[in-house]
Amino acid sequence: LALALLAGAMARVHAQTRAACDDAIADFYEADAIMIKFRDTAPIRLRDGVPVNVAADVQAAGIDALHALAAGGAWARGHDVGEAALDALRAEGQARTGEQLPDLNNYLRLELPPGMDVPTALARFGALPDVEWVGPIPKPVASAEVPNLVHPGGITGDVAADRYQQYLDPAPVGIDARWAWYGVNGTGAGVRICDLEKNLNRYHGDLGTVKVLNPGPDPANDDNHGTAVLGILAGENNGFGVTGIAYDASLYFAATTSTQGFSLESAITRCAANLQAGDIIVIEAQTIGPNTKPAEDRAWSSEGLVPVEWYKPAYDAIKSATAAGRIVVEAGANGAEDLDSADYQTGNGGHYPFKPEN
Repeated sequence: LALALLAGAMARVHAQTRAACDDAIADFYEADAIMIKFRDTAPIRLRDGVPVNVAADVQAAGIDALHALAAGGAWARGHDVGEAALDALRAEGQARTGEQLPDLNNYLRLELPPGMDVPTALARFGALPDVEWVGPIPKPVASAEVPNLVHPGGITGDVAADRYQQYLDPAPVGIDARWAWYGVNGTGAGVRICDLEKNLNRYHGDLGTVKVLNPGPDPANDDNHGTAVLGILAGENNGFGVTGIAYDASLYFAATTSTQGFSLESAITRCAANLQAGDIIVIEAQTIGPNTKPAEDRAWSSEGLVPVEWYKPAYDAIKSATAAGRIVVEAGANGAEDLDSADYQTGNGGHYPFKPEN
């Protein structure tokens, strides 16, 4: 009887845990897809829509098991840019740093077979010998709120009273950009900046030319945040509107929507592949963390959100970009999280990017 009661209690706990996991996936992650990173010792590539080990003449039993598990599902590459471009980025980074970098071509996305849910898929695919990491795919989160400059309150809309470009001023209010303009290339001439965002108004009269990298932005997403960020970075010095910090820089834009949907990692590598060492990638996005609440329960839109490298595919993309000399600047504190806390040193598939040694 005692064993039966214990078994019943364990079953209830398992059911409650599974229900909590299902709720988290429904709120924060795609319900029918996962991302898989294969070990760098097993170069897995899609050929005719099927994963194969391109280093092996005869496919090992692990590949057969992979195919069997995924039967009825649909595979896609984890990054939009071509295999050769990712190989070149990796080679450039390894030559610059002498460090072994992750093979980004070994990321594949799987639309799950009918009847298989995400928790089951994570357990089954994670047990395969060639799999280094497997995880759910985060949904996009809300951008930080853009102030309403004409709304009554702390910002009055009175240009004489409210300084809209304090980022140009000396510290502690701004970064003293006007002083930097007197230096060599202080206005950003010769530098390319790629902004990673959901959407923008590329035809804004104060932005000049913005090169949008394919695939383009999602028109369903609000373009206010992306447009405002680009204006702060490099709005034209033309006598009206705003003046950007580096107004002579060339602007690029990479949408966080990919051919498969939302993909931070694809946008990062798309930027990196179109830039060179010394150019800048600005990541205007954050992602789900261990303390993130459903949107309707947050005190503000970004509460509990964390830097995107908490998601391993994004971390590996950033690591590859920085190793190749691209300068990555990203949103980090809109969620007001203590990244040194124990919450960020447990779970997450063993991936802890905020530990000092990482």
